[in-house]
Amino acid sequence: MSRFTSLAPAEFLSFGWHGLLKRESGRWLFRIAMVAWCTLFALVSASPLVHGQIRVVTWHYDNGRTGANTHETILTPANVASKTFGVLFSHLVDGFVSGQPLYLPGVNIPGKGIHNVVYVATLHDSVYAFDADTATGENANPLWVTSILTYSGDGAIPAPASIIGGLGTGFTERGIVSTPVIAPATNTMYLAAETYENSQVVHRLHALDVRTGLETLGGPTTISASYTLNGHVTTFNPHFQSNRPALLLNNGHIYIAFGGMDANDGREQGWVMSYNATTLQQEGAFAVEPGLYYASVWQHGAGLSGDATGNVYAGTADGPYRMGTSQRACLNLLNVVKRLPWPITLLRTITTSSHMRI
Repeated sequence: MSRFTSLAPAEFLSFGWHGLLKRESGRWLFRIAMVAWCTLFALVSASPLVHGQIRVVTWHYDNGRTGANTHETILTPANVASKTFGVLFSHLVDGFVSGQPLYLPGVNIPGKGIHNVVYVATLHDSVYAFDADTATGENANPLWVTSILTYSGDGAIPAPASIIGGLGTGFTERGIVSTPVIAPATNTMYLAAETYENSQVVHRLHALDVRTGLETLGGPTTISASYTLNGHVTTFNPHFQSNRPALLLNNGHIYIAFGGMDANDGREQGWVMSYNATTLQQEGAFAVEPGLYYASVWQHGAGLSGDATGNVYAGTADGPYRMGTSQRACLNLLNVVKRLPWPITLLRTITTSSHMRI
């Protein structure tokens, strides 16, 4: 079991793959590798508790991934101090939490009324909805819990690291690795989940109703893809892929990126795929290194970035830089993937002169 710990409504601990204490937008954020809990912040003082109303629906607040909450009105460097700032409560969850928790205020939970809700996804393929303000009475339990395994094939389990690799990370299983994304207008949470069923690894895009945790929009959709370059067809191999970057919702499209995990025997590839946010149907797929391997899109769990014109930005790693050849192997290469036209096409790349030393 892992523990979800609340320090206060609507202010979140961010998580990465390595420990780091840093300051962002007037608050301290602690990122810690493979932590089995996620945390909310609050001011602990004699004054009434003020509940956060700023929605946190994607990794680092916005599609620019700025990490800045420009609407903050309560937390300041002066009052985020040991005497006025601390743990309020905690909840147990069923697995490691590697993605950032998300938050929605004023959610109408059927049969339970209006709640400020924090959403947590685990590597055990579960999604939890907790009341963000208290853990007493009925709120001592989750508002709802959804096991993604119930929307998977018969006998599905989270993908075991002993079979797919990744033991070097300290994780024993891979389920929901990345940060989901929420579309508040439709009350929909999108997430990518990995399962192991019938001796096969399967990746699916899920759409859950944030009020009930039930699957919606006709989901889930099984993730598969192929990419053709100069007559050579590259096919997505789910066994060697992992969705580590947070999902991106941009202009009605869900973007999902893939790379390898650990001990993947050198057969992982970098992919960026787009799905329609209404139908969950795939609209485009781009293989970073067609015909070869590596060039994973990891980004330390950070989400792909997007702008208003439809451009999507992704960074890759692993492998030599061979831009301009028929096989685009990239190391620390920034790819600008444009949404127009379909399928996804490469618009521009940037890499550093020191990339082989990084």
